[in-house]
Amino acid sequence: MKKLVALLFLNCLSFQVFSLGWFGNTLNGRQCEGNSQGFGPYDYFEVMASGKDSELWNKARLWEIDRIHYGKGNGHVADKSTLTEIDYKLAMKEYDYTLRAYPNHVPALQAVMDLERRRERESAIRKVTIVPFKTPPECYFQRAIQFQPGQAHLYLAYAVYLHRQKQYELAEHHYREAYKRDENPETAYNLGLLLFNKGDYDEARRYYQLAREKKFPLDGLDRLLKAKGH
Repeated sequence: MKKLVALLFLNCLSFQVFSLGWFGNTLNGRQCEGNSQGFGPYDYFEVMASGKDSELWNKARLWEIDRIHYGKGNGHVADKSTLTEIDYKLAMKEYDYTLRAYPNHVPALQAVMDLERRRERESAIRKVTIVPFKTPPECYFQRAIQFQPGQAHLYLAYAVYLHRQKQYELAEHHYREAYKRDENPETAYNLGLLLFNKGDYDEARRYYQLAREKKFPLDGLDRLLKAKGH
């Protein structure tokens, strides 16, 4: 009997290892929620690096996810001058499936972030109500980071989203987490822009210089700082 209980306990632990829930809160302060796991989760970059002849590649079926779900999602909203609620919901349904299967699928994370900006913009300009999907972008980002906390690009992508939403404190935290893991000039430059937005011009100049030392090509931050006497 004890052996049976132990086996059941181990099976439960095994399920927990491979079942990824939802983490953190929305920007409105409610707990993140979303659809259940389904297929996966798989590491997007591990599968990409595994090669098309590998067992992982065949098992994870990334080509199918990209074509049938991520690609379909793009098809619902690409090259359309206006965003309808139907197209928005159909696209989000496909992106949602993609990100539940591949939490760190960066193109899909970017697509969700861009689509949310478009929904907000068109809702404001056209005075139409496009009801947001039940899982907002910030929840997908937090789930991705929980899944692969060592991947700097996830913190960077999330920080860019938070920056655009004017969530400056949270954005700064995630820019710094990204830079701590990888001293990428793009991260340094974006962190400099955020610090400029917060009025910390000396620190903004320092991060701009760190980005330029690594040949980052953009210099708009330099002009902004000079206009402020820095």
